[in-house]
Amino acid sequence: MTAERLSFATKAGLTLPSDGRILLIGAPGDLLTEALPLERCAVVQGFNPDHDLWQRRGVPVALHRKATLPPPSSSCPARASWPRRASPWLVPRPPAG
Repeated sequence: MTAERLSFATKAGLTLPSDGRILLIGAPGDLLTEALPLERCAVVQGFNPDHDLWQRRGVPVALHRKATLPPPSSSCPARASWPRRASPWLVPRPPAG
């Protein structure tokens, strides 16, 4: 699904900056990347098999398992119920199929 969105976005007029790094956060290791210049990409991945796939593809990749949230604050009562540790991938992948 991610590759389809990326292809659609580039066909619809998405233009990438001409220079600089492109950070892919949580991108699956088997992502079809013909729309991306891989020599400019870097990946942050929390799922070890996908991390290893990116590494084998020669793309700089960092393994990031969990994010640590700041302690709850009285200025934000809703945060008082948040766990101290949470997944950094807050946007779930759509279901396959």
